[in-house]
Amino acid sequence: SITAMVFASFSLAFLCLAKDKAAGWVLANSYRGLLFGDGDGFNNLGMDIDEENYMNNNGTLTAFLVMGSLFFNIILLNLIIAVYGNEYNKVAGETPSLFLHGRASGCVMYIMSCNMLPWLGFRFNSALKLAAAACFSVGAYLHLRGTDEDGHERYTALLIAASQILLQAALVQCEWFSIEGVAANKKDHFLWVCHRENTDYLDSYHEPLPIGHFEERIDETHRYIDERIMSLEEKLDAILDQLTGAGAA
Repeated sequence: SITAMVFASFSLAFLCLAKDKAAGWVLANSYRGLLFGDGDGFNNLGMDIDEENYMNNNGTLTAFLVMGSLFFNIILLNLIIAVYGNEYNKVAGETPSLFLHGRASGCVMYIMSCNMLPWLGFRFNSALKLAAAACFSVGAYLHLRGTDEDGHERYTALLIAASQILLQAALVQCEWFSIEGVAANKKDHFLWVCHRENTDYLDSYHEPLPIGHFEERIDETHRYIDERIMSLEEKLDAILDQLTGAGAA
C-alpha cells in the first residue's frame, strides 16, 4: 500500500509537469521508470542524456524523477528488505517445527482425500477390498494377454487406477472416525492430553530463537541446570539428615 501511494503521488506530479503529453503515456513511462528502472522511461520523463535532446529536458520534471527513482530504488527497497528480514528472524527458530507441521498437514490432507465413501459396515468394507482386488486382477490379465492394437492398455490403466482408489477408500474407512466430525457408531469420543504441571521453562525454551541470541539461550540453559542441581542437592541433604537422625535415635 505504501508503494502504491508513493507511486501515485509521483505519477500525479509527472502528469502536472508534463501537461502536453497524454496521461496514459506519462503513466506508462512512470511505471517503467520508477518500478523497473527502464531507460526509455527515464528518457521520456526528462532524463534523456542524448546530446541532441539533452537541452530539451524539463529541469523540474528531471528533479522530480531523480527524487522518485531515489525513493523507490533505495528507500523502499531497503524498507522491504528490512521487513522481510525481520519476519525471517522471527520464524527462523521455528523452521523445524514449521517443516514438520507442513509435512504432517500434507499427509493428513492426502489421507483424508481418500475418504470418499461413508462407513456402511464391515461387509461393505470387505466388498470394497474384494472389488479392488478384482479390478487389479482383470487389469493385470488384460496387460499380460492384450496388445496395443487391441486397445487393452486403456482399460488396464483404468482398472488399476480404480483398484488403487477403491483400496485406499477401504483402508481409510473405520467405524469410530468420519471426516464430517461424527463417528459412524454415533458414540462420543474424547482426546486426552497430558502435560507437566510446571511448563514455564518448556514454554520459553520452545519459543522461536532470534538469530544472534544463541549465547543467551545457552546461559539460560546453564542457569536452569544449576538451579535443578542445587535443588536436588538440598533434597538429598534433607534425606540424609533424616536418615542420620533416625539412626542416632
